[in-house]
Amino acid sequence: MRFKPVPFFCIALITLSLFCFNSSIGESEIEHPFVKSAVKLQTGDLILRESRGILASLFRSMSLHEKKYSHAGIILNSHDSLYVYHFLDGVDHNGLIIDNISTFASSLECNSYAVYRPEYTAEQKKIVTGLLRNPSNKNKKFDNNFNLESDNQLYCTEWIYKLLVETGFHPALSIVDGFSYVAPDNLYLNNFVKKVSYVEYKN
Repeated sequence: MRFKPVPFFCIALITLSLFCFNSSIGESEIEHPFVKSAVKLQTGDLILRESRGILASLFRSMSLHEKKYSHAGIILNSHDSLYVYHFLDGVDHNGLIIDNISTFASSLECNSYAVYRPEYTAEQKKIVTGLLRNPSNKNKKFDNNFNLESDNQLYCTEWIYKLLVETGFHPALSIVDGFSYVAPDNLYLNNFVKKVSYVEYKN
């Protein structure tokens, strides 16, 4: 079955994709609890942030149940150095970005963030690690059409959704006026992830 996007809804999502990229301020040296306790986070953990910016509330509204987060990535723990893999779109970059967690989860970037851990088996952990390290990820572009049928173009939550499916998990999709998409809350409001931690910055 083909996913048929609603034009107005797609326009809103394209606007949000530009927000996701433009909200990225750059490398930050601000420390936070996860930097000091890196060993507690694992490869395959999902990280969702409540981004700052005037369009963040619109992106959060895409979630139908818990309108909390506006962007998502997935963590790779390499020798206790934490990296967040996520998809963004913009003038200078289109596709996969690999940020240090201190950048992705900086108080400059977001008001709060949380980490959720899927209940991986040892074999599933190997699969997700291989998927993250796959060199072909760098050839994939951001999906401005928000088309779930395309694997060459992906938006942030879609990429994580498809990684989870390939690993053996099956999150639900959100549907509005016949348009199916992956909202932030689809990634963690399910029975196979648990919250590892939550950080809220004081303004």
